Amino acid sequence: MKKRIFITSLAIAVAGLFLFPSVSYGDEKEIWVCENLIHYSFTFRHNEAGFWYLTGSGGSAVISDSGISENAGPLSCTGSVYLLHSIPKEAVAALKEHPDLKVKAVDPGLPSAADFSFFAYRFTGPGTMAMEIRLSPRSAGLLNGFVGGLGCPIPLVDYRFGKNVYTVYPLIGGPGLAPGFFSESDPSQINPPFIHPSQIRNASGNFASGTTVNVDGVNRNGAFYTVGRMGALSFEDAVILEFYCPLKLVFYLEEDCTGHSGEEGHGWGDFPLPVGQQEEEKEKPFVLRLHRRR
Repeated sequence: MKKRIFITSLAIAVAGLFLFPSVSYGDEKEIWVCENLIHYSFTFRHNEAGFWYLTGSGGSAVISDSGISENAGPLSCTGSVYLLHSIPKEAVAALKEHPDLKVKAVDPGLPSAADFSFFAYRFTGPGTMAMEIRLSPRSAGLLNGFVGGLGCPIPLVDYRFGKNVYTVYPLIGGPGLAPGFFSESDPSQINPPFIHPSQIRNASGNFASGTTVNVDGVNRNGAFYTVGRMGALSFEDAVILEFYCPLKLVFYLEEDCTGHSGEEGHGWGDFPLPVGQQEEEKEKPFVLRLHRRR
């Protein structure tokens, strides 16, 4: 008898994954399946054309020098970021039975450099999905306010939203990476061994006396390093902008779902695969068709 009760209870619990809870968001009725919190970070490097370009990820996101203000505030970032993501097992199971499973990005309640008013997705396999998001990074000020004679505006990233990463060169040998620290609420706060803008003495990238820098995870004497190749801080790649992007995905079903999400007339657009996926599919190149949810 106890065994039968246990099996019945288990069956009800499994069924409840797809039946409960039913919650209302605006005008549509939704059946929650699962949630997934992901922590991404995106880096931008500078080039001679006057743009900070996205590195290490698929996409076309760029920040223009012309759109960078002396004051703290949003940076003008155009283009999008393309990502591939392995979806949770609960979503994989739901997708087998419900091809109309939907996904949306919601506020994760954490500092973020992403604007989820633009979020698009497409399931690319039994356990993966491709995503497109638009970033809205924020500047906490300019390095130019601490160091004079720089050839381009260099945004400072508040530690809550990311960080500046400095390419430092020793007197002899190859370069290393040294993380920075800056607080918009307290611009004078120094957090050694992370580089504060006030510790960079000049446009040649020399450090102030007594500065300790963390180079590739090891604390070093800043007297033996400069920011940028040949002591030129404003050269390409001397400073990297890194922005944090926690992403909370909600997988759900619409209670009155009608038709497959791949039907015509739903505002589909071209969505290129991220670089890594393109390399895997060299023999079978194709373009995804994407449903843009606005």
